Amino acid sequence: MQTKVDEDASLDIPYHAGHNWEGLTPRQVSEGYKKMDNKKDVKMPFRGEHLMMALKVKNNLEDTKFLKSLLRQAVAESKATILDYVEHKFEPQGYSIVILIGESHASLHTYPEKNGVFIDFFTCGEIKTDIFKQFILNHLNVIKIIEDKTIIRGET
Repeated sequence: MQTKVDEDASLDIPYHAGHNWEGLTPRQVSEGYKKMDNKKDVKMPFRGEHLMMALKVKNNLEDTKFLKSLLRQAVAESKATILDYVEHKFEPQGYSIVILIGESHASLHTYPEKNGVFIDFFTCGEIKTDIFKQFILNHLNVIKIIEDKTIIRGET
């Protein structure tokens, strides 16, 4: 069963000031930059988790507003720091979005003619992929999981 993603949800995470999604306040932007600045002196391990999924779904894969909201909220649930995003609608069909996060990236690519979607989430530091994955699976109407793989990259 597909659950509606709340497009108007208030998210307590930092965003890039150039992309003021859903009315983010200047205070939230300022706090987000302070959080990122405070991480300057932190030595990040050369290690990351990389989630890769290929799914067959019943969702309308031409509904770009839903797909952007889905990916954005999945990243927010993981507590990753959203910095920016880029998206592209293909003709005659298909959609891709990549969200740059302070900890790496998240992406979604659709193949509406095949009811298929690829989802990728790579993180480093303390961000874990399991919360992101569960949010995606809870909010898409999945027919079949073709690929669901998490690999550890870098030094362990």
